Amino acid sequence: VWPLRELRAPLASAMSVVHAPLSGVPGSEAEIRRLAETNADSGGTRWGQEMVERLATDGSLTDVQSLELQVWRFGDDLTWVALNGEPCVDYALSFKARFGAESTWVSGYANSTFGYLPNRRLLKEGGYEAYDFIFPSGLPGTFAPEVEDLVIDGVDALFRQLALESARLAKTNEP
Repeated sequence: VWPLRELRAPLASAMSVVHAPLSGVPGSEAEIRRLAETNADSGGTRWGQEMVERLATDGSLTDVQSLELQVWRFGDDLTWVALNGEPCVDYALSFKARFGAESTWVSGYANSTFGYLPNRRLLKEGGYEAYDFIFPSGLPGTFAPEVEDLVIDGVDALFRQLALESARLAKTNEP
């Protein structure tokens, strides 16, 4: 059990949006129907119907997914990283290593969700969290491997921005 501790000012937050490329996005109705049939047990039938409707309405399926990244800093006491979707544990481990294991919280399902947020390791291993989740989630494709760099680089940039802002606020509040 960790003891409660006071969080000191200043409070600062920042948010950005990155556009993560999707791979394996079908380009035709025939390709959608083939994927839907092959993955019927994983929710492919409903997914296929939705993708065919999107293709008919929009002319193509999107090949990017917007990801909202947020960082909150409570002085030097706590850094809270909030990500969309259900991020794999590797993101939390990476941010804790960068910003301090005892003072970093990482949470998912922030602002919106779309299913799993895999990284390169999961994409290489394959399976449900890397690929098959797209069928019940409604994404037209899975994430491309560069999603990991986009998320980590984006959060790093927000952290640096807030570190500068916190230092500026601390100087402003000096007696």
